[in-house]
Amino acid sequence: MVTHKADLQVFDTEVNRVFGDLQRYGFAFSPATIASTPALGEYIEIIAARATPGLKLLFHYLPPEDPRREVITIFLENRGDCFSIDEYLFHKKIDPAVSESIEISSYSGPMELRVSRCLEAAKKVLLLYLKGTLLGSDWEHIPFDWMGYK
Repeated sequence: MVTHKADLQVFDTEVNRVFGDLQRYGFAFSPATIASTPALGEYIEIIAARATPGLKLLFHYLPPEDPRREVITIFLENRGDCFSIDEYLFHKKIDPAVSESIEISSYSGPMELRVSRCLEAAKKVLLLYLKGTLLGSDWEHIPFDWMGYK
């Protein structure tokens, strides 16, 4: 079963607080919604879309649900091409400590604090490594990692 309404509210509030200043670059934020896939089950999604060049940031919060651990993932999507911040860091062989810094499991305390710290770390990573992508000046295709399944 999905997150409680309180989780939806917390995630919506924190994404908008941490990333809301991206509105000055033309991003418009959707309200948090509950989405679902057969593989993941239910999760919370917020989409920040930029009309030009068609860039989207997709913020996902997957609540802990046995056996799944709690996860926050941010995807960048541009005209059908998509990758997560984690995939980018892995592909670029950036220090694994950077990836760990954007995992919600790296933080303790109440949900609000864990979500806030995780999103703040993710924003720092985005601005450090992917600022050109956010501003629409470049896009890099990151191949999907099948992890040996293909």
